[in-house]
Amino acid sequence: MTAAKQAVAPESRNEAAPKLILSAPRADFLQKGYVYVPFRVENMTILPLYAEIHGEEVTHLKPRIGHLHVKVDGNEWSWIHAQTDPIYFSTLPSGVHHLSVELADAAHAVIETQTMELVVP
Repeated sequence: MTAAKQAVAPESRNEAAPKLILSAPRADFLQKGYVYVPFRVENMTILPLYAEIHGEEVTHLKPRIGHLHVKVDGNEWSWIHAQTDPIYFSTLPSGVHHLSVELADAAHAVIETQTMELVVP
């Protein structure tokens, strides 16, 4: 597994910056082509609240509200992961794959991006 970090959105000067921590994928799941990646987020609460649905005021809530954007193998499309359960999906064919996870605020502004290489036997 390799991981890369990239900060994108500016942080507030009054509070600690949100931080995304990805754990290693579960090897027993990868053996079958499934991806199971535990994660945690510091200084932000993961909830399914979005500015375009719930109004711009959700971008000003304290603690900050956010979610993840998940992409596989450089695809333009992504899905939103707005819960604290591990990132879990299936099935990937054998080979090397790349998982990109963006930590975003309620207005989808990206705060941090991490990428991870996954090898499915």
